[in-house]
Amino acid sequence: MSNLKEKQFYDIIENAFLKSHHGSSTDDTIIDDRLNADFIKICKSILPSVNEFDLNWALMNMRKQGKLGSVTTKRKRCDHTDYIHASEIAARLMYDRHNLSIDRVLCHSVHRKEFDSIANSIAP
Repeated sequence: MSNLKEKQFYDIIENAFLKSHHGSSTDDTIIDDRLNADFIKICKSILPSVNEFDLNWALMNMRKQGKLGSVTTKRKRCDHTDYIHASEIAARLMYDRHNLSIDRVLCHSVHRKEFDSIANSIAP
């Protein structure tokens, strides 16, 4: 991103998200393998040297800063009662093993798979 101005970088992230999210939230775009692959592919066509984590991290931070507005048209309603404890334990283990917050875990495909594996071993 050295030659790329910050605003241009975030404009590319926003445009890639808008082309790839299909009504889903930013978080769903990050954690859904199919949506994320589409998002990353669009980003990489313009930003080939930026790694997937940094692209996902930028998208997550844009959402947290309110830079994307209301773009979600699909809402998921799920009851997580049966496995919320497993996700909390997995999040803590990921922090203990790698010193990573859950946001960083979710933005990194390898760590996300490790998280899922831990959680599934506790509450399939």
